[in-house]
Amino acid sequence: MNKIKTTNEFDLKENVMRLTKSTSNLHVTKKVDWIDTAIERLGLYISSKWDTIEAFFNEYSNKTDKIKLESFVKFTKDNFACFEGFNLSEDEIIIIYTALDAHKKGYVTLEDINNKISNYNFYKKMHQDIKNFLKIQLKSGVESFKFLLSDGNPSINSHREPQKILNNTLTKKEFFDGINSFFPQKFTTNQVLNYISKYFKDPEKIDFSEFNFLYFDKAEKSDYINSRSVRNSQNCRSTSAYILATPYDKDPLEKVKRLLRASKFDMSSFFKMYEIISNGFLNPTEFANMLKKMNLGLSLLEINRIISRVSRSPEGLLNLKEFIAFMNNT
Repeated sequence: MNKIKTTNEFDLKENVMRLTKSTSNLHVTKKVDWIDTAIERLGLYISSKWDTIEAFFNEYSNKTDKIKLESFVKFTKDNFACFEGFNLSEDEIIIIYTALDAHKKGYVTLEDINNKISNYNFYKKMHQDIKNFLKIQLKSGVESFKFLLSDGNPSINSHREPQKILNNTLTKKEFFDGINSFFPQKFTTNQVLNYISKYFKDPEKIDFSEFNFLYFDKAEKSDYINSRSVRNSQNCRSTSAYILATPYDKDPLEKVKRLLRASKFDMSSFFKMYEIISNGFLNPTEFANMLKKMNLGLSLLEINRIISRVSRSPEGLLNLKEFIAFMNNT
């Protein structure tokens, strides 16, 4: 593999010509559209870490009007998480750089960057992910807001005064805990806090009307105040599938144990197969797929709750052996 030349001897055109001839070989082990995917990842990463594209550009252009290749290479080294999983070679880093330089000038301008990545915004995507999740899993603004205020979220105190719901406010901690419950380990603490600050007028006191407008495109507070389900919440629990109704369900692991006991599911052979394959540990996606294959009727939200309760190794892998021991403990 040819090394990238230093600033004094670097000739971008020479590298472009060389790489143009070898591009087909690079694609043998990657999808044809890997460059577009890498550009998208770049846009999402920059928008998650810098307030504006201009702020990123100023930092890596050394406040000039261009970003040179060596500065872009420095960016990839300083921010290795940006292209994590791509396993980029030096040649492929150059290919991404030349893709940003649409007119093959030999350098990248702020206009070049804007043209390529301005459509990718991390927090807009995060917002859409949360919005889609709430609409699919909790169906309405009323149920979503109630869930975040209730013991439907295991990290929130289960004994909430009914009047708190009628006050139509949600604290930053309650919303923060809810996001972590919906999407375990998907977002960093700073990303969640930045999201809350960007999307809510008062992050410390989130109003239902604002919440309902953001996630369900409804601006009328009366939809919430006059809701029969909200008025009745002072006297009884919701019958929603997402706010569970038995004492066992306050602990999602207890619910799984109860469902397994009531079913004809062959725990021994199923868990043994996974334990042998995984050596006792699974990543969150593998663990979620395992729970789905049990066919216990668990919702996505319930699976996320279970995942958030299982112990992890230092590498973030879920402890399957501990989970099996708990399920077998009568």
